[in-house]
Amino acid sequence: MMKVVFLVSLLVLFSSCSRDREVMILSSGEEASVYMFSRSSGIYVEIGKDMMEHLHMASGLDDEQMLFELFGSGSFVEVDPQSYDNRMRLLELLCDETGSSSVLDALKKFGASLRKTEFLNTINGLSGSFDDKSLSKLLSNRDRVAEYSLEVVLSKNSSWDESVDFVHLWTEQILR
Repeated sequence: MMKVVFLVSLLVLFSSCSRDREVMILSSGEEASVYMFSRSSGIYVEIGKDMMEHLHMASGLDDEQMLFELFGSGSFVEVDPQSYDNRMRLLELLCDETGSSSVLDALKKFGASLRKTEFLNTINGLSGSFDDKSLSKLLSNRDRVAEYSLEVVLSKNSSWDESVDFVHLWTEQILR
């Protein structure tokens, strides 16, 4: 009985909050970048190769279904692994060149200046214009933005259902 009450409460929570969020996912099939937005907050979640492999094995789903089940429906762009790797290298170089500790920090500080350079065109070419849309939304009018690695917050010992439940609760709390 207690489990049913808990599940009903979660469903009400997710149905009322999911309308206030937007999800954008870039995947290479081996790795993924997830951007989530609420009215005042944004988060960037990076999913590395080991975690993607674990999630594929646990879920038995393709990339789009698996990531939508974890993070909610939204836009989904798939690129080849080489383009994804090149994109990530450019973002790392951005952090190195700006002395920033994270991609979001670098983009928050230097995003307006970067719009006047070839950086955005280059990274958009690698991500099918995903970055132009997602980064603009992430950085505009957000009180808080945060960056995470799913490997750090999600245990590989979790079942698929436990992983889904955890990610839903975790992201909901961050986006409040």
